[in-house]
Amino acid sequence: MIRFTIFLALIFSLIFSLNAQVRWTEVDNNRPLERHFLQHSSNDFSRNSNNAIYLDVPSGKDKELCFSNQLINGKAVVTVNNLACGTLLWGEMTFNGACINFQANVVTLLEKDKVCIELCNENGDCETYDVFVRVRTPLSIPFLEDFSGGGVYPDESRWMNNSVYVNNTLGYNPPTIGVATFDGLDASGSPYGGAKGIADELTSAFFDLQDYNQDDDVYLSFFIQPKGFGLRPRAEDVLRLEFLNASGEWKLVTNYPGISGTVPQDTSPAFTFRSVRLTQEYLHPAFQFRFSNINSRTGVRELWHLDYIRITEGFMPDEHNLDVAFTETPESIFFPYSAIPINQLKFNEQSYLNPFQYISIRNLHNSLLSENESFFVLEEVYRDFTIVDDLRLLELPPIVPQNQRDLQPGLYHFVNPTRSETWINRLLNISEISNDSMIIRTTYKASFNQENDLRVLGNNEVSRETVVKDYFAYDDGSAEIAISVHSNPGNLAQLAVKFNAKSDDFLQAVQIHFPHINEDVSNQLFNIKVWIGSLKPEADYTGVFLKPRYPDRVFDTLQGFTSYPLIDDNTGEFVPLFIPAGDFYIGWQQVTIATNDIPVGYDRNTPHGVDYIFFSAGGDWKPLSEESNRIDGSVMIRPSYSQLITSTEELDPRKQTLQFYPNPTTGTFRVVPSDEWIPDETFVEIYNTLGQLVHKEPLLDFQNLKSEYPGLYLIVVRDSFQQMLGQGKLLLLR
Repeated sequence: MIRFTIFLALIFSLIFSLNAQVRWTEVDNNRPLERHFLQHSSNDFSRNSNNAIYLDVPSGKDKELCFSNQLINGKAVVTVNNLACGTLLWGEMTFNGACINFQANVVTLLEKDKVCIELCNENGDCETYDVFVRVRTPLSIPFLEDFSGGGVYPDESRWMNNSVYVNNTLGYNPPTIGVATFDGLDASGSPYGGAKGIADELTSAFFDLQDYNQDDDVYLSFFIQPKGFGLRPRAEDVLRLEFLNASGEWKLVTNYPGISGTVPQDTSPAFTFRSVRLTQEYLHPAFQFRFSNINSRTGVRELWHLDYIRITEGFMPDEHNLDVAFTETPESIFFPYSAIPINQLKFNEQSYLNPFQYISIRNLHNSLLSENESFFVLEEVYRDFTIVDDLRLLELPPIVPQNQRDLQPGLYHFVNPTRSETWINRLLNISEISNDSMIIRTTYKASFNQENDLRVLGNNEVSRETVVKDYFAYDDGSAEIAISVHSNPGNLAQLAVKFNAKSDDFLQAVQIHFPHINEDVSNQLFNIKVWIGSLKPEADYTGVFLKPRYPDRVFDTLQGFTSYPLIDDNTGEFVPLFIPAGDFYIGWQQVTIATNDIPVGYDRNTPHGVDYIFFSAGGDWKPLSEESNRIDGSVMIRPSYSQLITSTEELDPRKQTLQFYPNPTTGTFRVVPSDEWIPDETFVEIYNTLGQLVHKEPLLDFQNLKSEYPGLYLIVVRDSFQQMLGQGKLLLLR
């Protein structure tokens, strides 16, 4: 699940290091950047941005929003004008001085409207805004939210805003699968900035509680955890809880302080249960509650995790509920890899198969619960093909050491045999006919006889997808922290990751995930290295003086990988490296001597990856797994067997003979055509290593690449009928 990762400065007290050579740092963000229709829904204008205003109104009610405190060119807003950009469907908007009022129609679900307005000061200076209105039916109780529904944002039908990060990776042993993480980043993945204060907010939708009174024992309950797989909040970095009273005022109910003292990076406090009784002032037709965290607003520094939120009535709740839930997604079907090149998998399926199923499940009740049924399901996503769907997931002795179908209260981590003999032939058949890629989805399902509440059934199923394409990976695509190596003058440190190929093949590129850090490291230099067989003194391939490149500057992702094709540094020619069956290693060497070194993503949810990491401070190689103060996880570096071709069309060899002068170039180059050419109307297309078209223009005497980032580009020439006339690779230097 993987927003763009922005790291904090490497404050020495926050650095975990091995002999000042290998360092881990906290990640600023690891959620995918997804731009939603509504990114915020605060009724407080001062917290909105991008000339958008968000207004939530209960069904059949009205809501007023005033802008007299908003300044335009230093003067307060005095009038609001309707720009009439569309027809309102779910209510009426009226205008009165510096205020607007929306009277909502009666709706049965969640409906959206939009109006355009103009805010003007007394001098006639105006600014225009889009007002997004959501009209919603109030929720009822009992209410349960366990964030098991997937996605990176909270369910819009239940929550007003989406600055928290819904994920399966950052909470440590959560009550159920999925948590809401207060990560210090807004909905677009950026730090809030400014001085310490309120950062993330999670605001509920409306609840109609007018038929209850204080004697009905209405409670809000939840589980919270500081830190998890992130950095601890300090004692002053509180998590706040507020209630909305009948007068429309937010009242602070309580603060939950962070952690005083230190906590080791590889441990975390457990989730703890909390409950708050609603007094009479909060039992009204449009009750809301909201959580918010106070932190430095500089990024992901102080994490809080929230799970299993309930509103109940008639009793004082405790941590128990009639629910059995998965707490983690399945492991990859393969081991030790989370992704495998398809040509490596073919005819080697059994050697890559994970022999075990790892099942994490919790009985949240206070007594034994018995399984009704459970299943282990494998599917190939692209072809919509079911490999197996009739294997029992939870087992009994002698297949497993203990009874997994009758669970006493508590958390269980089961390790079961995969029993691939029942379905391996189906996987063999699919892989043999697959020429490009597959996605294998693993799903665990379970139900228990006593579970009779539909609201708790969402956590009874968990899935994970394993990519079979053109690269090896140990990681799951999500960086919880980062790893770097620190070099000293005359003593360049390096790190390598071990892989094993079952078949001969050609390595085409190395992919690396670079999280952002507070200090810009994009001008630092590093070398990529590849060793075949063993970690010899001299690498079999070295790409020298490379710089980190961030995919988010090119396309919309926060967990992207940057591809570095294997090229000859003297000629700029693409030089795939033959990798025979057996072990090989890929890694990097920190060239720039700096306080803050180049960070590479580190996935803590695949801890076995540490067994394949080696580092050198300039001398002998040492396995990271033997260091007592290590952090278990996987380096987000991947060997790629992709040919980096941007088109699937088959090319005549004569059409791949384009030459460029000069090559490498610092920006301006000339296309040297072959003899078969040239039509009158010819176009040049320029693709980056992500396969994206970055520029297209008519063929000129000299083309210009000065506005692009340094690196390797694919140049394609086409005629006016879009027929390819030739292509070639060009190296851009700075």
